[in-house]
Amino acid sequence: MEAISDRICCEPFSGRQGSLWRNGRVSDAARSAAPPALAGRGEAGVFLLGLLSFYRDDLERLSPVVRALRAFPIPETVDALTAELRRIPSSNHTRTYLNGVVEAVTGFPDDLVRDRLAEL
Repeated sequence: MEAISDRICCEPFSGRQGSLWRNGRVSDAARSAAPPALAGRGEAGVFLLGLLSFYRDDLERLSPVVRALRAFPIPETVDALTAELRRIPSSNHTRTYLNGVVEAVTGFPDDLVRDRLAEL
């Protein structure tokens, strides 16, 4: 039975290239294509920020979401990603995820992230 979250995840990103979300998981194609596919779609950024909260305990699902958020260099994205750095304890299990969050944040313009990084 299809979960509501699977249906919600598929609908905003279905189209010529197919769904970025399949069987409750980000498709392999979406892992590399997400930023170009989402560019210019403000609602996609809001959707991705919501996924950070919805899948907060599933780092495997969150990793491609964080990579896709690189396409949205806005204060809300910086706030959400720096909150992830505070929320997730560093360990061998979380290191890959946290490295992805750091890469995403440090890829944004300096004036956008400087204050938030200083708070950490």
